[in-house]
Amino acid sequence: MNVCCSRSVCLALFMLLTASVRPAMGERALVETGNHRLRIGFDPEDAYSLVALTHRENGLEFLGERPAVGHRSLWQVYVRDESGLVHELSTQDAGRVRHIRKNGQLQLIWGDVRRAGLDGALEVAVHVIPDPD
Repeated sequence: MNVCCSRSVCLALFMLLTASVRPAMGERALVETGNHRLRIGFDPEDAYSLVALTHRENGLEFLGERPAVGHRSLWQVYVRDESGLVHELSTQDAGRVRHIRKNGQLQLIWGDVRRAGLDGALEVAVHVIPDPD
């Protein structure tokens, strides 16, 4: 199964709705993309949680402060087991996380996404493609 969002607007709106707030980053290196208007930053040490959504011209940060603990997953997938019980999977259930830059886009990939008691594993990919304007 591959869950994917290929439009930057779709991803930005989804992230605004699901990412609560921004951590203090200090010297931590971010994985960034964007265009001349918007900077989007992800924290590879926190399963690529969204940590920066910034207007480049005026410096406005669209994300607020977030607590040290809490749900920071960029996505959630709900699966039903054989008995009908629904399980939530998120970035925290991934065995591997990585990113690829190719042809002007950033791809975030969570592999070996699984939960004890469920058969099989998923790979979830999010494509971040900034508008070229």
